[in-house]
Amino acid sequence: MACREKSKQLLLLKHNLKLDPIFALAEKSAAYLLSEMANDISISTLIRHMGTNRNKLSFAFKTHYGVTPLNWIREQRMLHAAQLLTSTDQTILAISHAVGYLDSNNFSTAFRRKYQLSPVQYRQKQKSHQTKNTMQKAKV
Repeated sequence: MACREKSKQLLLLKHNLKLDPIFALAEKSAAYLLSEMANDISISTLIRHMGTNRNKLSFAFKTHYGVTPLNWIREQRMLHAAQLLTSTDQTILAISHAVGYLDSNNFSTAFRRKYQLSPVQYRQKQKSHQTKNTMQKAKV
């Protein structure tokens, strides 16, 4: 029994060692994507920059993040845009460019798909919530 358990542990260790490069590739790629968020990033550019191939990169992302690299960066762009809409007074055009959308209409469409509100509506709703929270705290 002890031999079988030791064999399982060794197999698990080998499996984890094999996965380490996969996680490293996913994390390094994610860091690069975040640093280039404002730019139009193609998968072929990412593959060249990472020195890998499409299959390895997709496998690494799906294993580590559960999605493809392009879906992951799209999600990160929307999260960053929502944060900018809430915390700054930047124009929608400036925010769309900051998160990698050259066309603010494409940005608005993607944002509405994610949040079921236009960027302007989202900002208004968030500011309204912030005002209500501030007023409630002032009453206490």
